[in-house]
Amino acid sequence: MKVYKLVFTAFILTISFVSCTQEQAAPKPDTSCTNNGQDIMSFSQDIVPILNTYCTRDTLGDCHQASSTYGYDFTTYAGLEVYLPDVFYSFVLDPATATMPKSITNGPQLLTSCDKEKLQLWLDQGYQNN
Repeated sequence: MKVYKLVFTAFILTISFVSCTQEQAAPKPDTSCTNNGQDIMSFSQDIVPILNTYCTRDTLGDCHQASSTYGYDFTTYAGLEVYLPDVFYSFVLDPATATMPKSITNGPQLLTSCDKEKLQLWLDQGYQNN
């Protein structure tokens, strides 16, 4: 009987240890740069600088400029608007499918957590042209 109790106790302890080490809370997003999500995002003041940094400068390559041979002009709200919100979210923010900015760019290849937060908040606020 003692052997069964010992085996059972060891089994329960093993299960408890394994389940505790595998369960980790998802990291909380950094919202400090948007006043914990309370800031009102402005396309012209908050989003355009991010697009300039990662997407639309002439020195980055021929992808999202006005003269792009690919036809993806993100230098204006009208050019970006047709991809909002779903396509933009999928390619830029969705952890499972985001592929932008591409590794072939001549600029930064990873969005900062602050820039991601601003873009997500702007989308959540209705992606206004303000």
